[in-house]
Amino acid sequence: MHPTTSLLIAAASLTIAVGSLAWAFRVRRRAAEVDGLSRFRAQVDGRYPELLLFHVYGVLSESQGDRPAHYRVNLRDDLFAVHGLVDLDLEDAVLLAADRSGARIPKVADLESLHGRVQTVEEMLAFLEPFFRPEVLRD
Repeated sequence: MHPTTSLLIAAASLTIAVGSLAWAFRVRRRAAEVDGLSRFRAQVDGRYPELLLFHVYGVLSESQGDRPAHYRVNLRDDLFAVHGLVDLDLEDAVLLAADRSGARIPKVADLESLHGRVQTVEEMLAFLEPFFRPEVLRD
């Protein structure tokens, strides 16, 4: 076999191996996220809209930077102590979750009521849930 052919075969094999490893890493990471989201959904037992759960989980896991494998979000998690959300960060998280999930965006007066009222993940879900209901629309 010619040396150039051997080099091309080795380079192609190496490229395939690296691509396979990268793909496996992405699949494993996605599976971990799905597992964490499934555990989060199981805690809620259908009390909140599916889109709301998906996007609140996403916002909270993003607040942790490089999402750890099987990232867990518990309903009783303190938003400040566990997720580092306080004041404007909490407002940003609420706005982001509402926007991503297609809910009505809370107004300034709504956001002002967050402080002191929303301290846990479950309280955040309860705060956002009415923004999914069309009958809550008001000017």
